[in-house]
Amino acid sequence: MNLGYVPHSTLLAWIDQHGCVGKVKRAWTWWQNPDGERGLAPSHGIRYLYRGQSRRYWSCTASIARGMTTRARALGELEPHEQLRLVADLIRVNWYAEILKSHPVFEWARGERYALDRTALAQHYELATGYIDLTESMEVALFFACCELRDGRWEPRTKGRGILYRVDWVGSNEAIGFGRIKWIDLQPFARPHAQWAWTMELMLGEDFEDLPVVEAVSFDHSAALGERLLDLFDGGEALMPVDPLQEWATAIKHSRLLPVANGIATIEDLSRNGLDIGTKDMQEVLRQIEAENDVRFESEVASPADPATLAKMRDDWETKKQAFIETLKGVVILVRTSKEEDAAR
Repeated sequence: MNLGYVPHSTLLAWIDQHGCVGKVKRAWTWWQNPDGERGLAPSHGIRYLYRGQSRRYWSCTASIARGMTTRARALGELEPHEQLRLVADLIRVNWYAEILKSHPVFEWARGERYALDRTALAQHYELATGYIDLTESMEVALFFACCELRDGRWEPRTKGRGILYRVDWVGSNEAIGFGRIKWIDLQPFARPHAQWAWTMELMLGEDFEDLPVVEAVSFDHSAALGERLLDLFDGGEALMPVDPLQEWATAIKHSRLLPVANGIATIEDLSRNGLDIGTKDMQEVLRQIEAENDVRFESEVASPADPATLAKMRDDWETKKQAFIETLKGVVILVRTSKEEDAAR
């Protein structure tokens, strides 16, 4: 990875020259699978994506692999305690993805065959997954690199050295493989939209900095840079609007009780993909996960998606649904035709 250094004055100039907030109008194009499932792809000319960090870490890995000391490329190569920790994290993602099905937006999307990536949302709402966060907004990336939350208030970082990564999305498919970088497309969830959110899948043991499509610059933190970004995003509130999906994710992330059904489903799925944690006895595997992660599996675990919260969400969605549908109607539709049809035009 190419790593340079820039003064904060250069970053301020880049925000003016290359920033997208208030300047770029996002545009979308429909795609559709043969089975009828459809979704949206960005069509407003994106080439580069960004990631900001308050400092450079010795290894920049997917959130689910952070803290692991074994640089394994396969689940079976991890130490047993690391396997058990990883499985517990995936069980939480499985639980969150299941709960999302009850959200009125996802109920509507299923009826419309409209694809929404639940794992990408889990990553964006700070659950540990095999993804890493990216954004198409340089300013958003710099905000999270240059500002920190202290006692409920975002403030500028003034000490240390931050890092801004840039990813060549256009060159990514050929260099690292198709489909590893994904956009969180047009949807009515406030936070991903405000943060111009994307995700990138990293393989186990893979370092983000080692990828050929990544370059970066480091910079010294300064009050001037942090304050400029705080002004741009209303003290951080514009990027972190109140969102029940965050409340669900936080509850699941810190819960010491996990649903046994999600545990079994996750382990069975991993077993089909080559995971072997030393036993084929499902109950023994669950006991090992409990012991290693200080959790307990139960058949009935209270869901963060309680009836009152869901009822409020349905009311809120009913007030927004028609406007969102009208937005979708304005999306350009591309229709693939045969060569014979093209020749007849």
